Amino acid sequence: MKIWKRRNELLFKQSFTNPITLSLQSKQKVEELQILQKQTLTSFPLAGNPVSQWEAPPQGFYKITWDASTQKQNCISGVGVAIRDCEGNFIATRRIKISLYPDCHLDESYAAQQDVLLATIISPRKIILEGDALQVVNELEDTSENWSQAGLISMDTRILLNRFESWSFQHVKRASNENAHVLAKHALVIDDVIIELEDIPSCIGHLVST
Repeated sequence: MKIWKRRNELLFKQSFTNPITLSLQSKQKVEELQILQKQTLTSFPLAGNPVSQWEAPPQGFYKITWDASTQKQNCISGVGVAIRDCEGNFIATRRIKISLYPDCHLDESYAAQQDVLLATIISPRKIILEGDALQVVNELEDTSENWSQAGLISMDTRILLNRFESWSFQHVKRASNENAHVLAKHALVIDDVIIELEDIPSCIGHLVST
C-alpha cells in the first residue's frame, strides 16, 4: 500500500518519499501492530477452551460430571455420574447399564440427563455440570427446540434444571472427566444400576485425586 501511495504521489503530486524513510515507517507500523495484537490477546483470552483437569467448584456449589460408554456389538451403553462438593468429596456416584441404540451422541445426551436426575435426588441448590461431549453441552445450553432423539432428551433435561437455584454447563477434556469415564466403562459389566452415597467406588479409587 505504501509503495503504491509513493508511486501515485510521485506521478500526480511530484512528491517523492525516500525509500529508507518508507522502510522505517513500515517497520514502525509492523511493530505497532504486533504490540496491539499482544494487548488484545492479554485483554481478551481465547474462550471456549475445555478445562484439562478437574477443579473443585466454588463454595456452596456442587460439581457433577458425566460420561457414556458404548458397546456397539451388544447394543448396550454404560453411564457414569459423579457428584463432588467444593472440597472434592464424593457426595454420590451412579452407574447405569442400559440397552440403547449404539449412538455416541444419543448415549451422551442420556448420560447428561442421568447426571441431572441424580442431582435432583441429592438436592443441591447450585450445580455445575461437566462433560467432555461438546455437542451435547452446546445442545443443553441452547434453548431452541430440537426434535432429534438426542435433542428431545436434552430438552427434557433442561426442564429438570428448573428445580435448581443456579446451574451451568462446562465442556471439559477427557483428562478432567476421568472419574465419570471409568464409571461409565465399569457400568458395562454391572447388572443394572449402582448408586453409592458418600463413598468412592473401588473402580475409581486410584483416581480420587483427579
